[in-house]
Amino acid sequence: MRKGHAGIGTRLFWCPIVCAITYALCTTPVTTAKADLSPPQPPHLGGPHEDLGQVITGEVVRIDGEYYVVRIPGGRELRVQVDPSTLRTGTISQGDHIEGRMNHEHHALSIRPVYVPRSGTEDGTVSR
Repeated sequence: MRKGHAGIGTRLFWCPIVCAITYALCTTPVTTAKADLSPPQPPHLGGPHEDLGQVITGEVVRIDGEYYVVRIPGGRELRVQVDPSTLRTGTISQGDHIEGRMNHEHHALSIRPVYVPRSGTEDGTVSR
């Protein structure tokens, strides 16, 4: 046998291995990458910020420590927890109208005062 050439025994040894690898590569399903066109999601913050929550609006009836009692449209009152992790914009007092985002456990994720015109004229002034 000449140097550098494989004999029949070597060829018979490698043929089933090469065929098996070729078969495996040719029969494996090929998945195509699909472009993700959905908007980016906010980072997972954990804790009370796990979900993006529900937006509520209403009047602050009273403040009990870190709990605000808010009367929402329809007359129902909600007890909402407002703690240091709540994003606050402005100062909120009893009687103020607020807009807030709370999670399913009634924890305020964010809260801010909103301007509500008084009944009367469109700009909120009362005509006499």
